[in-house]
Parts: sequence; structure tokens; C-alpha cells
Amino acid sequence: MIRNIGFRQFLPITLAIIIFILIPAVLFASDGLQVNWPTSPMGRNLDITSELHHFVAYLYEWGIGLGGIAVFIMLVIAGFQYLTSVGDPAKVTMAVAKIRSAILGLILLLSSWIILDTINPQLTQLRPLPGLWEEDALSPWLIDIDDLKGPPCEYVLLYGEKNYRGLPSLLSPSQDKAFEGEGPFFSGRGFTKLTDEDRETIGEENRLGLQEEQRTIRKTYDDKGNEAGLTGSHKEGGLCQITFYYRTGWWAWSNACGRVMGNSMFPNRDFSESFTDDKEVTCFTIKDLSEQISKD
Repeated sequence: MIRNIGFRQFLPITLAIIIFILIPAVLFASDGLQVNWPTSPMGRNLDITSELHHFVAYLYEWGIGLGGIAVFIMLVIAGFQYLTSVGDPAKVTMAVAKIRSAILGLILLLSSWIILDTINPQLTQLRPLPGLWEEDALSPWLIDIDDLKGPPCEYVLLYGEKNYRGLPSLLSPSQDKAFEGEGPFFSGRGFTKLTDEDRETIGEENRLGLQEEQRTIRKTYDDKGNEAGLTGSHKEGGLCQITFYYRTGWWAWSNACGRVMGNSMFPNRDFSESFTDDKEVTCFTIKDLSEQISKD
């Protein structure tokens, strides 16, 4: 019966709830990842771009490190009890049992990853969670991988108005950077480098004297997004995706940048068509999906 359970039995459960549920909830809800977190024993750091799967890995690494320290302390205590038992069979038996339990715990602690990987390798591969609560939001998790084949995205131009109007801002995609305090942006274009095949096509179409509307590549651009006729180094294209977020106090429905508000591929004349909430955008990320495809 619950009424027969003592305080000592409730204490581990209470501490676990505080450490693994309440503390992370408060930190995520109050933008806690904006402060400097200590580096984990295995060298992992958390920052504003970290997501829930990063936090889980961070806790696991600290668990391994702290668990190892706890086992060491237990071995020291048990060894001291064994040396001071003065031949008392009961104390010797208790000390040996503690040493055995500590060693067994250390073995299980160090072999936990191997055990999980043996059961199912996917259990040891922490990946970002898809936006399950944004049913209409596009994301790489919901798109056929064959539809995402394409050249890398070198940079994007974001515009403060729809239909590529307004002063453009040039940004480079990043797999681990979140942009805050910029914008708002309502449309954008992506750019990729010309390949040798592209240059051959331009040269061949020049020799044929094709008109602009007949050309495969009608315009090229420099590395700043300025038009350069047919002598530039870039063209429109590339697998870039922009994801918009807004702040929310509910950590369970957010990552470190906020809750997903919409995703969009480039080019797009109106980002707002992909929004699933009528909120103010407080953060966005730009990622080159070709890098994710090459890793997969």
C-alpha cells in the first residue's frame, strides 16, 4: 500500500523528477540555454541552437561521468569497511556485497551504449524530432528523399517584402546557427555555384545564338547576389530550407529556438503561406539540406 512506503523510498523518485523533469522544464521555458552550460565529461556543449535530442545526449554524458564518480566513491567506502571489519563476518559480507554491486554497476554503466546498440542501433542515434504538432508544416521528414536531390545551397537572399521586394539581406546556410533579431522577411531566393556542365551549356547556347527565353540558364550572379549577365559564378537554385519559430513558455512543445511556425524551401515569394500560427517570428534557421542527404 502507498501509505506503508517510507520517506526514504520516496526520496529517489522525488529527486529524479526534480532533476530530469522540473529543472529542464524551467530552463527551457525561461530560455535557459542562453546561459553558459558546463561542458559535459565527453566534451559536449549546449547553446541557443541546441534541441531536445542534444539535451538528452548531454544528460547521458553527464550520467556516465557522475555514475563513474559514484561507483568510485562506493568502492572507496566499501573498501574502507572491509579493511576495518576486524574479522567481523557480517561486516565483511556487507562490504564484499557493496564492492560486487559497485563493480557490476560500473560494467552496466559502461556497456549501456553497447547493449542498446545491439538491441536496436536506432536507439543510440539521437536525431531532431519532427514537428508532430505542426501537421501542415513542411519538413525534410515529410518529403520523399528523391525530391530533395539537388546542388548545395551557397547563400540566400531574404527580402523584407513579398515577391522579392525590399532591400535584400544575404545570409549563408548553417546547420547549427539560429538567426535572431533579424528581419522580418517575407520572401527569399537561394543560390548555388555554377558547375562545369553549366558553363559548357552557357558556352554552347552562346555559340548557337539563343535568345534569353530559349536558354537553360538565363541569368547568373556573383557571390553577393548581384546579376552578372552570363559571366557570373552562381545561379538560382540549391536545396536551402528556412524554418521559422516563435517563443513559447512550453518547453515540451519547443526546441531551444522556440516552437516551429513554418518551413519553406527556396525560392518562395511569400513565406507567410507556410506559417501554421499567426505569431511574431522571433527566430529562424537556414539549412542546406544537401548536407543532411549526403550524411544519410
